[in-house]
Amino acid sequence: MSKVTFAPADQSTDPAEDQPTKEQLEALKRFATAHGRSWKQRLSTAWTTGRDERLRDGALLRQVRNQLGPEWLSAAPVNIHKLA
Repeated sequence: MSKVTFAPADQSTDPAEDQPTKEQLEALKRFATAHGRSWKQRLSTAWTTGRDERLRDGALLRQVRNQLGPEWLSAAPVNIHKLA
């Protein structure tokens, strides 16, 4: 009999789930273009202050926060345009 294991609910088992969707990535790219090299800090600030809801693409950017977390943003490249 094979052993079945379950991942905790907060951990993804699909590597594709550890990346933004196409729509989320496009929103991140637009945000990065608008805010330059400091885009990651500005997005992090928007997330922590709740100002992301007033941003263009605010819903998509909040999805990134909720699905991938601030840890993903910290690890994301400054030049987000290099991501597929």
